Amino acid sequence: MEASVKERVDNITKSPLDARDYRFIRLQNDMKVLLISDEDTDKAAAALSVQAGYMSDPDTIPGLAHLCEHMLFLGTEKYPIENEYREFLISHGGSSNAYTATDNTNYYFDVAHEHLKGALDRFAQFFLSPLFTVNMTDREIKAVDSENEKNLQSDQWRLQQIERHTAKLGHSYTKFGTGNKETLGTIPNQKGMNVHEELLKFHSAQYSSNLMCLSVLGREPLDELQVMVLKHFTGVVNKNIPPPFYPDHPYGPDELQRLIRYCPVKDLRQIVLTFPLADLTEHYRAKPSHYFAHLIGHEAPGSILSFLKARGWSTALAAGPSIGAKGFWFFKINLTLTEEGQDYVDDIVSVVFQYITMLRSAGVQQWIFSECADLSAMEFRFKDKENPQSYVTTLSNYLHNYPVEDILSHCYVMTEFNKELYNSFLDCLQPKYVRLIVINKRFEGTTSSVEPWYGSCYSSIRLDPSLIKSWEQTASCDSLHLPARNDFIPTNFNLCPLPDRPPRRPEMIKDTSLSKVWFKQDDTFRTPKAHIYLALETPAVFQDPRTAVMTKLLVMLLDDELTEFTYNATIAGMSYTMQANSRGIDVKIKGFSEKQSVLLTSIVNKIVTFVPDENRFVVYKEQLLRDFKNFQLEEPYKQVLFYLGLICAERGWTKEQSADALQSVTLPMLQSFIKLFLSRLHLEMLFHGNMTRQLALELVTKVEALLVHSQPLLPSQQLLLREVKLPSASTYCFTATNAVHCSCCIGAYYQIGMQSFRDNAVLELFNQIVREPCFDTLRTKEQLGYIVASIVVYSRGTQGFFILLQSEKGVHFVESRIEQFLHDVNEVITTLDDDSLQQHIKAVEVVKLEKPKKLAKENSKYLSEIESRHYCFDRDEIEVEYLKVLKKDDIITFYKKQMVAMAPERSKLSIHVVPAAQQGDDVTDFAEQGVAQPHPINDLTSFRSGLSLYPLPETSVKL
Repeated sequence: MEASVKERVDNITKSPLDARDYRFIRLQNDMKVLLISDEDTDKAAAALSVQAGYMSDPDTIPGLAHLCEHMLFLGTEKYPIENEYREFLISHGGSSNAYTATDNTNYYFDVAHEHLKGALDRFAQFFLSPLFTVNMTDREIKAVDSENEKNLQSDQWRLQQIERHTAKLGHSYTKFGTGNKETLGTIPNQKGMNVHEELLKFHSAQYSSNLMCLSVLGREPLDELQVMVLKHFTGVVNKNIPPPFYPDHPYGPDELQRLIRYCPVKDLRQIVLTFPLADLTEHYRAKPSHYFAHLIGHEAPGSILSFLKARGWSTALAAGPSIGAKGFWFFKINLTLTEEGQDYVDDIVSVVFQYITMLRSAGVQQWIFSECADLSAMEFRFKDKENPQSYVTTLSNYLHNYPVEDILSHCYVMTEFNKELYNSFLDCLQPKYVRLIVINKRFEGTTSSVEPWYGSCYSSIRLDPSLIKSWEQTASCDSLHLPARNDFIPTNFNLCPLPDRPPRRPEMIKDTSLSKVWFKQDDTFRTPKAHIYLALETPAVFQDPRTAVMTKLLVMLLDDELTEFTYNATIAGMSYTMQANSRGIDVKIKGFSEKQSVLLTSIVNKIVTFVPDENRFVVYKEQLLRDFKNFQLEEPYKQVLFYLGLICAERGWTKEQSADALQSVTLPMLQSFIKLFLSRLHLEMLFHGNMTRQLALELVTKVEALLVHSQPLLPSQQLLLREVKLPSASTYCFTATNAVHCSCCIGAYYQIGMQSFRDNAVLELFNQIVREPCFDTLRTKEQLGYIVASIVVYSRGTQGFFILLQSEKGVHFVESRIEQFLHDVNEVITTLDDDSLQQHIKAVEVVKLEKPKKLAKENSKYLSEIESRHYCFDRDEIEVEYLKVLKKDDIITFYKKQMVAMAPERSKLSIHVVPAAQQGDDVTDFAEQGVAQPHPINDLTSFRSGLSLYPLPETSVKL
């Protein structure tokens, strides 16, 4: 066995809590492989990263690496059926995907652990004998074009391409990585180039085993995993291609000291400072970029953000390194501006350089380095177990760059205090090296350039030398200083003792007119971490659009007020979120458990005593108003998902209605609302993790004491919203327009009814059976769009089946194809043999019974039951028992009764989001398709008032 291995390393540093076994091997063909044995895993996974990204594209065919990525999924010599790989994975509870980056392409999958051998065999063929047929090449170019089209109005993608387009002329970084039908079809054809032949050349020239890193995780012992890998990957050809390396930075002297003004699609106000860096990979033990990102991105008193917020100029700041490709990095500082702040861009940049000047004067601090190092070591020591698929994907990329011994720890290790290196890094953050991007709608109609692939409007000019000089000569400022020592860093990592027989599920430990409290001590992961959930519930928050938007505004202002206090907790491994919803406000705390009580009581005390500042009120009201208006510019599929939740809810409002309501909100109105919010409450809480029942009850007492002036809600005031009940044999259609996107999106929702264990199992199994045929038919074969999905929807005690499809074709045509697919599902189901049915049943079972990898995942399952008030904490186990006894006839009966066109109990809601230019252009004859003419929904209030509501779901436990 070892004869086929050039190198083997077993002494890989891992977290003390990591029970998995690791081995690195280098095959005779120079492929690097990391083997991971996890005897408890439910899912096996593998990922292969090849050092061939879009920067390796030939200059004449942008997007070729991306097209190659797509093509590898569409059949191999050993497995020529184009959807065989995906069908195998889905039928065994798995999934797959890939992405093309600047200098690498990564392919990955997961599958039920017992099917790793079959999956790995199919996966290996990608790199041994892909088919690359001409017909599939032409068809997949359309898929790449559809993927590109969905990103055309995305500010993130547009800005990324502007950064590349304005880089050094001729540098590989400037290329258009996604590609489209012009770059992969029209233009090469005009030049007499054969894209299919070029694709074969690219794969032959770039896909070499010495450029590949593979990571495999399975339940098998390391020796068995090694045998598997040797069998399937030794045959990958080593062409001895030199790894790509780009030491020439894309931002040279001519690209620095530039001001780029970008006019965004959405109403955004941001500035981005970018500084070129050399590749810092070799300095992972010193982490200079982490040291300075920690300080520049700090949010406590003395920080850049604290200073700018006090002046009303900014609401958010992020700083950190960005890896361009092997050979060059960037350091970026991104600031979100207020309405007033957009008038002070030069001053804001000056504050940034004032802070950097202060850092230079203060010198590199040993105590700050030690604090960062201790936090990183603490994070590694108590690192959560990762999802297998994401874990192998990340590790396969790391194998290209880091010593094998440190492949798991390099992100966390910080042992070299190198003042000279830190000072050199700081020298890179000088005004003479800056590129400044200003993002603002104000530039509309004033820009001078258009980026060719996205059509983005921008201008690029040289920064005024006098401005650069003024930034270089910034004086120190007393308000800008180093952060204080972090009092939130935990020191006690002791685990609370477990009772003799710890409960398997959360238990209710208190139930009064004011509070319902659930508790579950962690007896699985045994780390010094915990989760706390606090719901402050009142019907006052969702009476009308005005109360709903005031709740959102209140949460934004509370978050803003708490930032400086809670930031140290966040970097010390303890964080919180606060969210407004139809029930009230949810507070969630997670992380190291030692000081969570301080954080919880501080947050609740701030909610009780909060007095909003007038200036911050103006800032966040304006920001929320922009958020509502920017919704009109979101991707169509995101709008469809929003409208689905809105239309089916007993009560809710459009973004336009919310914006109108917000316009009239004043500070006195918000102050009155806060009093109303606090006057009557019901608390629902979950304490989960490293804490005792007694500690949880003590915290409840403290929280209730802070809310001493809040009266309990009456039981009749604690009701959740209900779901609208669509009549049987009915079809409704809601249409909305999108202001900027050229694609439409259709959401075809088939409401099934109230949830029950058996009905849930039937619907999950139906979706499992049709999920791959849905994707293969509507996306791969018919090429209707890049975003295609079939989804089970659970909402307010009900369930439904949902097909989502975003397309450049007309909505009615696309919907007709969805209906045709559902018609053809009859053959899929009726021809299903028993072995295949049992495979699908097992696949659903694998997903449902997959053990949570970390406390957070387990917590989210418990919260789902609490928030819905089902309280069925063993739902998955119960539903699997119903699942196991289902027969093919059960699926056929369900399909004929509720899914097929004209079925007696079918209740359908179509949601169409169309481009403004496409309205009325697409018509269809519903009678020809054998489906009912839909009833248009012109007014949501009238629609809801004419229908009944489903009852609230019954709880699964006695309360």
